[in-house]
Amino acid sequence: KQFTQEVASGRKLWEKNKHAPIIPKNQPPVCGAIMWSRGLFFRIKKTILQFQSNGFLEDSEEGKLTIRKYIELGKALRNYENDQHAAWRDKSEQEAIELLKMPVLRIDPDGEVAVNFPAGLLELMREAKCLDKMGFSIGKTVLNIALREQQYIMLFNSLKHTIANYRRTL
Repeated sequence: KQFTQEVASGRKLWEKNKHAPIIPKNQPPVCGAIMWSRGLFFRIKKTILQFQSNGFLEDSEEGKLTIRKYIELGKALRNYENDQHAAWRDKSEQEAIELLKMPVLRIDPDGEVAVNFPAGLLELMREAKCLDKMGFSIGKTVLNIALREQQYIMLFNSLKHTIANYRRTL
């Protein structure tokens, strides 16, 4: 009975939050959503393993029904992960190309020259690294950008320093 309630509450929690998942702190959105769904699944899995080791679940019809609901929830969570990844992968390649096309320098509203390093590029790199660690495939363009993260940051800082030196000389 306790496990049945655990599966039902897990299903309810997933249904309630699947469109706006509770993302762990400092995680990119897609990776955080996948981590949330995996955490939910493992919480329920831990309980079922305890009950299965005692052999209580297979003895009753209610136990068998609960196992079926657990399997359905597991499949739904797996599909959710795959859908999240597929949606990210579909848009990330095009987004990466658009971000790389942006000008490196820009003019601020006060007329000053500034380095234009899009925040979306950093998020794309973080997301790619996280998804790669989780075993998901990453598109070639995004993977190349993620692998060069340190170079991009170094160039960004170098340009900022150069602009600061230029301003000091004026």
